[in-house]
Amino acid sequence: MLSLQHLFYRPFPVNYFIRKPEKRAPLLALISLLFVLVYRPLGSYPGAYFGYEITMTMYALCVGVAAFASFKLIHLLRGDDATEPWTLLSELLSVGFVLINLGTAVFLSAFLLEESAPRWNWDTYANSLQNTALITGIPMVAATIRQFKTLFSYAGGQETVNLVNIPKSGDPQIIIQTPLKKDDPVFRASQLLYAEADGNYVKFHLLEAHEYGRTDERYGGSTPAGSRTMAGRADERYSGGDEDSAKVSHTHGPDAPILKGRLKVHVKTVRISVDSLEEQLKPYPVFMRTHRAFIVNLRHVREASGNTLGLQLKLSHSADEIPVSRTNVKRFRAMFKTANA
Repeated sequence: MLSLQHLFYRPFPVNYFIRKPEKRAPLLALISLLFVLVYRPLGSYPGAYFGYEITMTMYALCVGVAAFASFKLIHLLRGDDATEPWTLLSELLSVGFVLINLGTAVFLSAFLLEESAPRWNWDTYANSLQNTALITGIPMVAATIRQFKTLFSYAGGQETVNLVNIPKSGDPQIIIQTPLKKDDPVFRASQLLYAEADGNYVKFHLLEAHEYGRTDERYGGSTPAGSRTMAGRADERYSGGDEDSAKVSHTHGPDAPILKGRLKVHVKTVRISVDSLEEQLKPYPVFMRTHRAFIVNLRHVREASGNTLGLQLKLSHSADEIPVSRTNVKRFRAMFKTANA
């Protein structure tokens, strides 16, 4: 039986609304507005200067601005290259933080929208928090509850983490959720070289299961003879170049095992969006989306060439070259050093 503390520190997907502030803050405001216009909850009434609809619209605008600021602040405090996974505790604290901020925004905006009255007191503030939490909390909490299924999966009578089961070797098992459950890829972190978007599908370039344990010492295995490790200082792998972008060469078809050197690489094509895959891999700082179509395992990068306009990556056990877009160069360097420290 899991302890409550263990449960709170399990990796968990970032809340649907917090994930993309620019798109989801307006959506949260719109949902809240439609709710109060259709249902008219909690004895809501028109303000002192405007009718009910305009008053609620202005409150919704305040909610949208406060939500955007809260979401962006969470991203800022966490950092784009955060090495610590987002956990259930992170999720609960962040949702609570957002709801308190939204309630505070509604409380302050009431001084402009409502009749002049003694509002500066704890009772009125608590009432604003309660009402706002009931309205905006419904979609946010629903988004959290919807992801609870990722905490557990039961197989063979044993409890395992659906997104990650971290063994002592430091090479976690990863289960990627897809629309077709029977196609859910299961692999160790060290197995995935890179993933490539192909329309509505993603191609997973995976080391064969019987080989992956020997690819990198930091994953808990030993290095095969004749292969190149990534030990040493990360910045020594960068070399200058004039290339602005990189082209990826493909010499294999979908779902075909390829023999590269002494290890086999298998390409598995799965119906899933690269955005969804990126989100599910966020708890693992060894993976990074370097380009709109590529996610790479930073521990398999053996060489990077280019400049601030873009990089080309060469991977162990692969002849392919993976691009790093100009906007991701700085983040790549930071995450690469962290992943290979």
